[in-house]
Amino acid sequence: MHRLLCLLLSLLFAASVQASNPYYFDYNANCAGAYRAYMALRPDEGDALIRNELLQRPYNLCATYISDYGDCLLLLFNGREKDLEERAAHQSERIERLSKANDDEPWKRLALAGVQLHWSLVQMRQGNQWKAAAGFRRSYLLLQENARLFPSFELDDALFGAEEALAGIIPDGYKWLADFLGMKGDFNRGLRRLAGFLNSHTRPDEAFREEALLLDVYIRYLYGSEKNAVWQQVSSNQRFPVEGNLMRAFVRGNLAISSRHADQALATLRTAKNLPGSNAWPVFDLELGSALLLRLDKDCIGYLQQYVARNEGKLFSKDALHQAALAAYLFGEKSRAEAFRRQIRTTGNTLTDADKQAQRFAESEGWPDPRLLTARLLIDGGFASEALRKLKATTTAAFSSLSDRLEYEFRLGRALEETGDAAEAVQAYQQVINKGRMRPEYFAARSALQMAGIYESRRQLSEARRYYQVALSMRNHDFQASIDQQAKAGLARLGN
Repeated sequence: MHRLLCLLLSLLFAASVQASNPYYFDYNANCAGAYRAYMALRPDEGDALIRNELLQRPYNLCATYISDYGDCLLLLFNGREKDLEERAAHQSERIERLSKANDDEPWKRLALAGVQLHWSLVQMRQGNQWKAAAGFRRSYLLLQENARLFPSFELDDALFGAEEALAGIIPDGYKWLADFLGMKGDFNRGLRRLAGFLNSHTRPDEAFREEALLLDVYIRYLYGSEKNAVWQQVSSNQRFPVEGNLMRAFVRGNLAISSRHADQALATLRTAKNLPGSNAWPVFDLELGSALLLRLDKDCIGYLQQYVARNEGKLFSKDALHQAALAAYLFGEKSRAEAFRRQIRTTGNTLTDADKQAQRFAESEGWPDPRLLTARLLIDGGFASEALRKLKATTTAAFSSLSDRLEYEFRLGRALEETGDAAEAVQAYQQVINKGRMRPEYFAARSALQMAGIYESRRQLSEARRYYQVALSMRNHDFQASIDQQAKAGLARLGN
């Protein structure tokens, strides 16, 4: 009887503690408005709404969580060390505050997981891979636990789907990360989880729909087999309206460049530059400069220089100078091009593949063959027919170095593929693989990736699997992690 009485008293005490806890989650109009503002890259508007909410309802933990988007988007897009120093303590402060919620509140683990994921991405941007991996792991485990405890709580799926998909395609070069995470993702299941969330949360103002949409777009574009479908979605004003939304304008412009639609990228990015608040984000200068370069427009140099001058976060500064150097070289300004090359050596960092490539260029002495450079830019800008005409005006024998011969055949394959001649493209790609699979350039591995994509689109799945494996088998080449991850995603889609 004594033990029973103690148990009853302890249960009553626990219940009273739960009942007296003043902290709660309410995704109300202020929180929803702040979330929409942050996700449209309007941080001042978001901050004002969060301040208003906390003044009126200081125990609403939704406001605490949503405020995290303001910090992390600023750090992800701009990455200034000064901003990081000023805001780094906010992570632990928010985690401490969110931890005060009752354990039977499913929002608690979701919010904690979101904060861990946001700052994991910030750490990755800063090159702190171990901290990034640790934060990702904590986020994943929190979402996994929430899914087990509250299986009907659908808001988890926005983040959990993305994390599950990405955890399923960790490239071989990052096996230490997979071992450290101690978990096995599933690319296809993660995509299905994301799609399920979007299909059941269709109103634009629903909690975390915008985040889920952008994650879904990029994961499907980068690692799915739906590049054209994603571009059709993002380029549609009905399906993906961008008016007044800087984030969506960036996404459309960025994917337009990746999808070889330089003209549409320029139209979107120029409109975005006229929106209020756009000057706070130097990345729009980089995107505009890149789009203009693909059109062989000399005005690209000014935008690329402006990005380097304004970018205090260092990422892609080397890449911007590399692009500026190539532009000056193409337009016959050799001394100016050499000055840009020298500047690369002392600017920015080498955390991204593009910046690493720029650094290797800066440490070299030669310049790319102008015919190959022009062809690459034309293909990437969406002018493959013109590129093909220029490439067919010469032959492999016109190039003295093996590297240039490999690039010629690779660019020829790309131009043929883009103009609809997949059979000829496959032949060109196979030549690149045969001659370049042991080389440090990425042309052979990328050729295997392109061939796998062609076979996958034709539903020749055994050949697709074979060439994804060929891409993975090549080691120590440029863009290793990116190509490996795309190849692993291809195998995951095919059920391997």
